[in-house]
Amino acid sequence: MRRRTGTGSQVDWFTNFILFSLWFGAEFILSPETTAPGFGLPSWPSGDGDGFLIIKEIRDVVLALVLGILLVTGHRRALGWALLVEALAAYGDMTTVLAHRGSVATALGVHCLTATLMVVNGLLIMRETRKVAAAPTTPAPQPA
Repeated sequence: MRRRTGTGSQVDWFTNFILFSLWFGAEFILSPETTAPGFGLPSWPSGDGDGFLIIKEIRDVVLALVLGILLVTGHRRALGWALLVEALAAYGDMTTVLAHRGSVATALGVHCLTATLMVVNGLLIMRETRKVAAAPTTPAPQPA
């Protein structure tokens, strides 16, 4: 029997989040020069520095796949823990943008907001309790 990870709206939210992460990662890998400004850094890397952008997005795709697998298999607590840990990557992105004098609005409005939403949802998933009706221990009386 397959276990559900939560309500329909939670599953929909996580599915959309995972699909967005996969799309964003694929777009960054295929055309980093057009997607990079949205990351928040002030300039395009020179020389062979653009490779870090592809590495960053491969990371995003892998993180999304981990969440997708946990969602599909119904491992609710593991999904909550994974969200908490993966939020560190988004907080790291925020720190990177701020440390390199990038856009404060992007650092806070994209990276920090994403990480904070991941933490909140991870905690909510881990807090979720399942109320299952207990099966009757004695058979119900049958009409004659």
